[in-house]
Amino acid sequence: VAGRFRVAKHLPLAALALPVRAADAVRLLLDLESRRAISAENAAQAVPAQATVALMTLYASMTLMREQGVEPAAVVELAPAKVTEGTGRRAKTKTVPRSATVEELLRALLMSGDDEAARALTAKLSADEAAFTAVMNREAKRLGLTQTVFTTPFETPDAAQTTSAADLAVLAEALFRDHPEVRAWAKTRTAELAGRTVTNTNTLLERSNAVTGVFRSVGEQAADAVVLFENPRANGDVRRLMAVMLRAEDAEDLDETVFGMLGNGYRNHETVGVYGADALVARLPGLTGVAPDVAVGTDRKVLITVERAPLLEAPNSRLRVEVIYEAPLTAPLRRGDRVGDIRVSFNGEEAARVPAVLLEDVPQGSFWARMADQMRLAL
Repeated sequence: VAGRFRVAKHLPLAALALPVRAADAVRLLLDLESRRAISAENAAQAVPAQATVALMTLYASMTLMREQGVEPAAVVELAPAKVTEGTGRRAKTKTVPRSATVEELLRALLMSGDDEAARALTAKLSADEAAFTAVMNREAKRLGLTQTVFTTPFETPDAAQTTSAADLAVLAEALFRDHPEVRAWAKTRTAELAGRTVTNTNTLLERSNAVTGVFRSVGEQAADAVVLFENPRANGDVRRLMAVMLRAEDAEDLDETVFGMLGNGYRNHETVGVYGADALVARLPGLTGVAPDVAVGTDRKVLITVERAPLLEAPNSRLRVEVIYEAPLTAPLRRGDRVGDIRVSFNGEEAARVPAVLLEDVPQGSFWARMADQMRLAL
């Protein structure tokens, strides 16, 4: 009978972390292995983007560098500095030229949202501010940032410039993924830029070696942070969490909230594997093929983030796996074809959903086998 079928079974492993809610401002703690939120508060809500606009200015700059073939060592002329020599009547003021490499400007922008760096990069890589802003919005759309809109590459109180915690987590991860060199820059404490020292505003680096970056900004209106935490496991894998906190009251509130989220993630939750890539999940009935059933599984590793307590108490009875597909599966079928979804649930809540794919080719059976199956369908 044609229709939507579920093949379910229990597995002796694992569990999902249910969202932890608190009365904080806009925040998100995301497990980057399983892609699940451990805790969230208004994570999809649009908020002013002024404190974190530097992240997209940086991402857009590096995208344009690749498109235009601009090297990190390329020199950019900056506004000259005025230097006074001597004192009294003998004092003379002269103009001193200043310059910086593109890499130095990128570092300063990441470390502190440096306005001079942002303006120099914009002038170097685009025709004008509007053209650069168009690239920022283009890249935001390409990355799937649904609440993010930019009106300028610079920090501004413009209310039309918005983002969300969920969008910033995606942007920060894309920045590290697409431009790996940023990892080293994000952990740099100080850097030189055209005769002045730029200090990394992400003081969270001083509180834990697990902090990889990315950005922290404390202003008059609010304190914001987008921070990646990476802790190696004993087996060689790395536990990766992304914490986003926006609209905190002050620097102290920001830092304490971020580390509270981190502590909750590491102490009370764990990420475990349910299936490896190309793992068999179920054999489903097939028609008109050389075999009466077909092998269905995953095309990727399936990980779920779980609360530790339920995981230790009774994992066997809490985990459920379902294959949801449209029947009948009729040959010929090809390996890799998607036939539905594999849904993993824990405590009745969906923990993961991945494509259900065929793990083998299923050619058509003999004429008589096909006829028999067609009769079965007709009946």
